[in-house]
Amino acid sequence: MLYRTIVADPPWPIGDFPKWGGEDGRTDCPYPTMSVDEIAALNVKGITNNRDADAHLYLWATTKFLWSARAVAEAWGFDVSSVLVWCKTPRGAGLGGVFVSNVEFIVYARRSGYVGTREPRQDIARITRRIGEIASAAGFTHSRLNQIVGTTSIASWWTSGNPHWCVIPKPEHWKTLRAHIPTLSELDDEVAALNAKKGQDRKPPRPLPARLDTQWFTWPRGKHSQKPEHFYDMVEQVSPAPYVELFARRHRLGWDVWGDESANTASLTG
Repeated sequence: MLYRTIVADPPWPIGDFPKWGGEDGRTDCPYPTMSVDEIAALNVKGITNNRDADAHLYLWATTKFLWSARAVAEAWGFDVSSVLVWCKTPRGAGLGGVFVSNVEFIVYARRSGYVGTREPRQDIARITRRIGEIASAAGFTHSRLNQIVGTTSIASWWTSGNPHWCVIPKPEHWKTLRAHIPTLSELDDEVAALNAKKGQDRKPPRPLPARLDTQWFTWPRGKHSQKPEHFYDMVEQVSPAPYVELFARRHRLGWDVWGDESANTASLTG
């Protein structure tokens, strides 16, 4: 089964909990944890539809592991887009330092289906990065490239090494660029091949997902570690099915689940 939306609340290695009531010492974490490397090594890529359709990831994280969550999302093949914040009503002195922790974070990341070409975005970024290097060595700035081809800002996409933004020049633009920068000839074959594939692999445009006007939410609190039902409602509003929740503690209608405390209707093997 391949999924297009994944929710995960990994057992981050948070260590033991402090004792309450002014007692010294700590008490054991009430559930088994995993190292960041172990979480990153999970076979999430194997259950994600990453060829022809977008895939979304919602990765829960504590403040301590917010930066680690980005690394985990990337290890699972996703590009981080936003960080959502669940703002919880304070309940007095709780965990935390100077500032008591009453928020939780959800790292929202996406894996885009290939648009216009099935070539990996990393390969396109490699070519466009090389275009920028050759143009710079020849003394051409982004502004000068724009003037040459009569565009305003698109030339910076051709010279970007960022997989999110890179774009292969159209044949007519490439011809103009080559006339001014002959040393770009080393990329002729690759640019021509990518432009040829655009027509072969072009797909109908996908409908845009629903959009929300916020990145922070005041969902009601439940029991310890219980995620609010409003969160899942939001996910279903803006992200595509099929859905799966990893490290789930309960089953939600229309979702598959996986984890030590769930019915395991999904599998991360094979």
